[in-house]
Amino acid sequence: MTENTPSLLPDNEVSPAPSRAFETTMAILIAVVTIAGAVVAWRAALIDAVAGDADFAGLTATINAARTKITNTNTVYEHYRGYTVYTRSSELQHLLEDTVDLDQASDLDLREWAVSAQFAGDSQELFSRRFLNEDGSYNLKREFGETWAEAGQSVDLAPAPHFIQADGYRSKSSTLIMVFIIQAVALLFFTVAEGLNPARPAWRYSLALLGLAALIFSVVAAIFVELG
Repeated sequence: MTENTPSLLPDNEVSPAPSRAFETTMAILIAVVTIAGAVVAWRAALIDAVAGDADFAGLTATINAARTKITNTNTVYEHYRGYTVYTRSSELQHLLEDTVDLDQASDLDLREWAVSAQFAGDSQELFSRRFLNEDGSYNLKREFGETWAEAGQSVDLAPAPHFIQADGYRSKSSTLIMVFIIQAVALLFFTVAEGLNPARPAWRYSLALLGLAALIFSVVAAIFVELG
């Protein structure tokens, strides 16, 4: 009896079982690529925010550096002005001592010598003698370096590392956006493959394979970017 029972499906009709399995697989892959895309988009946004924070830190360091440079320049040149007053007054004092006999000098000469000595003594408080070179000249460069290093212990004065870090984060975020685009293409392939007529299996499986390849590539690329 079973041998003579006619088939319930026409010869040109495809069995629905493979189609349902294919559509179920496509639905699962669509869910997977959607979740993966959401994760990649979230990471790209998060990394871009970190890049913005690094840019802000770089700008803050730039402002700190400019403010510190102005402050240190004023301070150092105030010290240098004190040094020049000291040098001029000391030279005048020594010149008077060499050219005038103080025991027989006039009141004017004595007054001039006393003023020079007073200026020389007072101006020594306006600069640090440890910045004097062996020849008596003032080492501006050394004081600039020490005041800069001292300021760098309390505030950030190096903007370049922050900007380099921001560029790295921004490049990473841009790469993840490209990965997200590839995942969107994979989602398109899966969606079209799922919607195609089962009578076109070649197209369906070709698009599904392309979508799967794009999905695998995007996942590997995302992992590589995160670990890089």
